[in-house]
Amino acid sequence: FLERLDEIAGDAYRPSQGDILRARVRTTGLHEQRFTLEDTDTVVLDTGRAKSERRKWVRRFTDVDVVLFVASLSQFDQALFEDGTTNRMVEAMKLFEDVVNSQSFKTTEYAAPRTR
Repeated sequence: FLERLDEIAGDAYRPSQGDILRARVRTTGLHEQRFTLEDTDTVVLDTGRAKSERRKWVRRFTDVDVVLFVASLSQFDQALFEDGTTNRMVEAMKLFEDVVNSQSFKTTEYAAPRTR
């Protein structure tokens, strides 16, 4: 986006589909989104994946029906923000293994889409 910074910062800027697809917002903490889907109340919790946040959010997961674990395949050659050395893809796979093997989620269904 840097070469288009003036355009993006302008009041008239409207993101294209490509802009939206390429956008990524680094999240920290726990973000909750509630909605109703086909008469079913649904809560989605975005954990942000930060290692320092995991102990805080794991306690929030009670009565979970499905874990949607999203990992980016394009991070295969990137390091974690926290330490600058741990491979993001390796860390994502370790986190997935930890979640799947957690007693808190032993009766939970899983979906694990991969993104670019």
